Amino acid sequence: MKNIYIIITIMALCSFGCNHKTKDNNMVGHLKIIKGNHDFGLVKKESILRGYFILQNTSDITLYYKKIYSDCDCTKIINPKDSLVSGQIDTLNFSIDTKGMIQGQIIENSVRVIANAKPEMSKLFVKFKIEE
Repeated sequence: MKNIYIIITIMALCSFGCNHKTKDNNMVGHLKIIKGNHDFGLVKKESILRGYFILQNTSDITLYYKKIYSDCDCTKIINPKDSLVSGQIDTLNFSIDTKGMIQGQIIENSVRVIANAKPEMSKLFVKFKIEE
């Protein structure tokens, strides 16, 4: 009977220990936006715009990008990393193709970064107007 209590106690302790999340990608950290807005102002029609955003992992765990995407197919994220270790700064480079956009059109585009952070989704913004 004494052995049964010992086995139950060991199983209970093991279950508490086994439920503890040990992988960084299951934990939640913090992604700080250092440069999250980019205003190109007035731009020429049929041009390629290039810019960047700056992000930093300000938590003690590694942050993993789950998805990085834009509202518009005209925006391409260039060479994103898969993860950021604690304290690391990342530059997300992007390009925007204005081909087919209408003169005088004001574009307000967002890029969304989803990571194991709180909040899970960070929004970065791009704005410009096509010359008339």
